[in-house]
Amino acid sequence: MKKITQNKKFIVLILFLVIVSGAFVVYSNFKIETTEYTIKTSSLPQNFDEFKIVHISDLHNAEFGENNKNLIRSVTEEKPDAVFVTGDTIDGFYTNTTIPIDLFKEILKICDIYFIVGNHEIRSDANTYFEFLDKLTEIGVTVLKDESTYIERNSEKIQVIGLNDASNYKANYNDNYKEEIVEAINNLDDENCFSILLSHHPELFPEYSSTNVDLVFSGHAHGGQFRLPFIGGIIAPEQGLFPEFDAGVFNENNTTMVVSRGLGNSIVPVRINNSPEIVVVILKTD
Repeated sequence: MKKITQNKKFIVLILFLVIVSGAFVVYSNFKIETTEYTIKTSSLPQNFDEFKIVHISDLHNAEFGENNKNLIRSVTEEKPDAVFVTGDTIDGFYTNTTIPIDLFKEILKICDIYFIVGNHEIRSDANTYFEFLDKLTEIGVTVLKDESTYIERNSEKIQVIGLNDASNYKANYNDNYKEEIVEAINNLDDENCFSILLSHHPELFPEYSSTNVDLVFSGHAHGGQFRLPFIGGIIAPEQGLFPEFDAGVFNENNTTMVVSRGLGNSIVPVRINNSPEIVVVILKTD
């Protein structure tokens, strides 16, 4: 009889741990974390010292609170000078353009938004894709597809380059797509200006760092989806198991890359030890 009671206690304990673990996973998938980095560089114009950027990536139609009020609050509280969005705001499997449009309308009340497409925007049907980009432009988002623009501050400026998604290059250039990406960046880069590249795919960092761009913002890897302590992400698209460029800051040559873990999910509907993230980058003159 005593053995049966002990067995029941053990079963209850296991069930309790399963319920608590499940609740924690669910909670952590809707709790936004803010990660802050300070990037120091001697090439930054003096007037951009303390320039603050909020980096959003891989929303995948996710909502954090009613009408994304929690995400809007997280961004607004940072008082950014600019917001960079590095693709996959919609999801190619269940596309809803209203969610990101409504989100960006609110963010535009506080600062400019610079946007590039990811593989999920490319994956959506043609009508949805072009209507979405047109609507973004209509509400005031700066959409960059193999294009660049400048941000000015007190007579000084920095350059923002937006690269079209790598899947578009793969489709058009096949085996030579990496060379074409490097060429596209070099053609857009203003060598006389501090340059920031927005590109969805972090696994192409060796290509980015072979150019003269100073800083890169990327996403796509979802932080490796499931993260292990002291190891990092387990798997990411185009990188496979234990991806090198899953999240954080990377340096090579004279280029720094910031990779966001992103906010939403797509094929795999849950994150483990990997809360949704916005990234804050503060630029500092060195």
